Amino acid sequence: NLYAIDTLYIDSLKNSMLTKKGRDRLFPLYLLCEYFIRNLPDSAYKYADEINYISKKNRDYEGLGKYYLYYGKIKYQFGLYDITIQYYDTAYQFFSKSHDKKLLMRLYQDYGELYDDIGNNAKCVENYLKTLTIAEELHDPAGIANATNNLGITYGQQENWAEAFKYFYQSYKQQLKLSNKQGMGNTLNNIGIIYSNWGKYDSSEIYLRNAIKIWEEINDRKGSAMTLNSLGNMYILKK
Repeated sequence: NLYAIDTLYIDSLKNSMLTKKGRDRLFPLYLLCEYFIRNLPDSAYKYADEINYISKKNRDYEGLGKYYLYYGKIKYQFGLYDITIQYYDTAYQFFSKSHDKKLLMRLYQDYGELYDDIGNNAKCVENYLKTLTIAEELHDPAGIANATNNLGITYGQQENWAEAFKYFYQSYKQQLKLSNKQGMGNTLNNIGIIYSNWGKYDSSEIYLRNAIKIWEEINDRKGSAMTLNSLGNMYILKK
């Protein structure tokens, strides 16, 4: 029962928060706020406000940045993009003071997703490239895989097949390092779709069949169904 699992998760975070004091309350508050932003955005405000109160009291730049970030994410859920950007910009100021590059890396990703929704491709790519630069500086293979995947998707949407392939292939290499079979399957599927749209059907089939092999290895039926669908679409285009 998904609802029961969620209730247990929320209760455990609330209990954790009640047993802690001062800045130690921030971490469970972050998780509560993130959960409600995803599921019930209106209910996230009170947790964001508590993060703000504790962070101000303790002069915690990360907490203050996350307060503005979370308010931005709530507004984003309601499609209020101009307000979201204002909150993200303020979060950026605090994250810059915290000297934690991972916070900036994730914020640039949020900017990228926002500009993708708005349809500003140039700003989207600019922010995903900033994400990638920090991930490379931190030698973070998961961060590199995520950033290059996002760039591949963005260039694919622009029908720039060469750039899309370049970034998807970089993402695949990082997934390989991480031994992330699901990530590998998804990326191979994406490369197959790119080659299909590019009109390179033989290459498309190779990547798609390799994706299917991975889905079968990890017994992922949804992954197999997705890639079989991609394969079917490729054959339609090939005709």
